[in-house]
Amino acid sequence: MKPTCLHPAKSNAPSFASFPAHITDELHRYDAYLRDVRGLAAETRKNRLRVVGLLLRDRFERCAIDFRKVRPDDVRQFLSAQLRAGGSASYASHLAATLRSYLRYRTVCGDQPGKLSTVI
Repeated sequence: MKPTCLHPAKSNAPSFASFPAHITDELHRYDAYLRDVRGLAAETRKNRLRVVGLLLRDRFERCAIDFRKVRPDDVRQFLSAQLRAGGSASYASHLAATLRSYLRYRTVCGDQPGKLSTVI
């Protein structure tokens, strides 16, 4: 069983009602990391959590999150779809920063993102 990395403070955690429970749990842990380790403001965390939630839902909506199954093409397709939906240069920069942040978090959890970083 993988470590949970951080235990979220449930009372202050944002709502992720549109995501399945297993993705919501991951987002709560990531939020705790962003808050407690990175010291990010609530609005910054909210924006990053939304993007990561969309990525996780695209890849793991109907199955458990197994980060080892995320492939460079998954990230490439996600970025492409997000940018087609209304991607300015500013939004592209936000997506890149958010995904790099999430990969750093997954490294803290013991994963090895490897080639995923180069796609971004």
